[in-house]
Amino acid sequence: MAVAPIAVLFVVALLLLTVPGVAVLRAAQFRSAAPLDRLIAAVGLSVAACAAVVLLLLFAGLYVWLTIVGLLAGSAAYLVRSFRRGHSRLVPTAAAFKASGRGLSRTTLLVVTVLGSYLTILLVDALTTPIAWWDGLATWDKWATNWARRTNAGGIVLGGYPQLLPMFSSLIYKLTGNADRVLPADMFALHGVHVVFAGWFVAAAVRLAAVVGVRAWPVLAAAFGLATFRAEIGWGTADLLVAAFLTTTAAMYIGYVRGVWTAARPRLILALLIFGCGFTKITGLIVIGILVSVRALSGGRRIGPTVAKETTLAILASVILLGAFYAQQLYTDLRVPVSVLNAQETNLRLREMPGVLRSATAIAFRDDNGLVSRVSRAWRRTLIDYGIPGWFRPFFTGAVLLLVLGAMTTRDAVALLLPVVFYVGGWLCLSSYDLRNVTPVVPLIAAGGALGVPRLRSAVPIVDILLRSALGAVFGIWILAATLALSRDTIDLVRGLRLHVPARVAALPAGPERRVETFFPPFAPQFRFLRDASELTGAAHVYLSLPFYRFFSNGIYVPGYWSASIVRPGDLFGGHDEHAPPGQERWWPIGEAPLHFWRGTLRIWVLPPDARPFDTVTRAEGSEGVSIAVGGDLRCDGFLYGHAVARGDLIRNRLLVWSARLAGQTDAATPEHRMSPDAARLVSYSSTAAVREAPDRRVFGGALLFVPGAVPASGSVFVGVRAPTASPCGRLLQFSLMLR
Repeated sequence: MAVAPIAVLFVVALLLLTVPGVAVLRAAQFRSAAPLDRLIAAVGLSVAACAAVVLLLLFAGLYVWLTIVGLLAGSAAYLVRSFRRGHSRLVPTAAAFKASGRGLSRTTLLVVTVLGSYLTILLVDALTTPIAWWDGLATWDKWATNWARRTNAGGIVLGGYPQLLPMFSSLIYKLTGNADRVLPADMFALHGVHVVFAGWFVAAAVRLAAVVGVRAWPVLAAAFGLATFRAEIGWGTADLLVAAFLTTTAAMYIGYVRGVWTAARPRLILALLIFGCGFTKITGLIVIGILVSVRALSGGRRIGPTVAKETTLAILASVILLGAFYAQQLYTDLRVPVSVLNAQETNLRLREMPGVLRSATAIAFRDDNGLVSRVSRAWRRTLIDYGIPGWFRPFFTGAVLLLVLGAMTTRDAVALLLPVVFYVGGWLCLSSYDLRNVTPVVPLIAAGGALGVPRLRSAVPIVDILLRSALGAVFGIWILAATLALSRDTIDLVRGLRLHVPARVAALPAGPERRVETFFPPFAPQFRFLRDASELTGAAHVYLSLPFYRFFSNGIYVPGYWSASIVRPGDLFGGHDEHAPPGQERWWPIGEAPLHFWRGTLRIWVLPPDARPFDTVTRAEGSEGVSIAVGGDLRCDGFLYGHAVARGDLIRNRLLVWSARLAGQTDAATPEHRMSPDAARLVSYSSTAAVREAPDRRVFGGALLFVPGAVPASGSVFVGVRAPTASPCGRLLQFSLMLR
């Protein structure tokens, strides 16, 4: 893989982001008084149409390479033909042109220019790095590769997660056939697509502000001022896409109600946009509430029967398509046996998701899980995310409340904010542990809140002067904080590009190990060990509760579906922090390592394929040893208890794995290995681990991976358990050794 394939695939992705949407607009005979409508509608319709086509092909069992190429070629041919023949132009009225929104202010132009520069730098960074954030790599991109390997939708459960983003991304993997490769060019190109989504959001936010009748820069500042929102651009998850879809659909629908654009088939445009919102993430279904409230609270404007009919039909069409997806998911979840599911796919059972949400909420609010506490903590995290200093937070909170209260006195603001109130309430009850799930409605809150400024200022003149001064000071400081945060991010990006781009480019055409070492350096030793150990043990599966399970063709994500019935001797298990394999007594712990990248600790187990047990252990000190029967009482006196592995074993084997179980006072004991100088030079990876199985029992273990092909002149290895001098070591229950 080199830089050129990434560029080619990125261009293909850009075509998928524009051509289908333009074809839909031509088919609907779309005409708008605002050129920006065509841009945001084309991108939104493209993503939604691609996902809808993939979904229908999966339902029909026809999601194959030839079908995709045929559909793309047919779409392109239709578009060329439609441009040649032309369409009758449905020109909006003069009132529609007047209602299309004011021009961009100088401040908005400055903000858009700054954000454009920031996103350009971020695009270069994204195109030279793979998706690396946990959820983006472990679930959303993994789902994309799952769909790319499939021809139908049967036998995969998704925990209720809609699939627009992974189904769209799967088109690239399907076209290249790279779904099973480690960090392929596709992932780099798709990482850059998320930056394009951010640019699409900027255009949609500007358009939403225009149709609502407020300045665009506060809406943009409210979104990009949040550190979480900026981080979402590179995370590879669907939250940014939800924000772009919601903002686009709200802007397009308000424009449709006000006659800014017309079409022969508006239901086609609206249905795809609504489907896009709901099929990106379940939270996107708030769009239906927004459409209903905008239609009901139209600020005194008369909604004609045509608009009402087209809106109803669009909602029904999108709900039917979404309903088909959920019906298929419910059937699979209830009827497909666990043993039938493909263990190497990211399967999440729908019935498990309420428990997952409750568990995450309980962890986040373990000391106080009341609603008042959730609201307080959520707002505090929001203020911290905006980078607002502690002394300024009361003033900012008061200003926001004042704007929202003022906005709720206007119909247009209520139409936007009323559904958001219910959305935020649901978020506080279900997933307030994570700000990502609330960021999509931040632009709507900002646009609605800005509508309250004229109402607040329309009181007594002295109030107008005071409000101008107070709000100007508060939001001026807020904008300064957001600008400084964006500047720091930009400087860090430029610095990182200068330092790391040459190494990134050099790693792209190299093998998987070089790519992992370059882009995930903290995981490189564990990756090498797991890869080599799985080959030596003949592992059918490598179970990991970490995203880098994606680096193995036989990798399985532990929080997703996996069954003890598919476990085979030789399989490896890597648990993050407290994750452990079921039936833990059958597994040997062989190592642990700190996870600097995501924090915590990685603990590794193996299910021994052919353990070679030893009925005695040796107290090894120098060249002397004393045999101790297994089951005897041990009193550690500073020496290492274990087994000496002789030169002949080192010559014949590459992997040494050992395990010991002790009962009683074992807290002071630690696993350890000791090597003679000659043997130490032959080891490429070594690790030890100790796991508490019960209050009075612990299991110790370790692994050494020897350099392939090396023959030592002499040397030996001692493995076992050590404890401080004169410490009670308990009762040795088992000591086993595996050499392969």
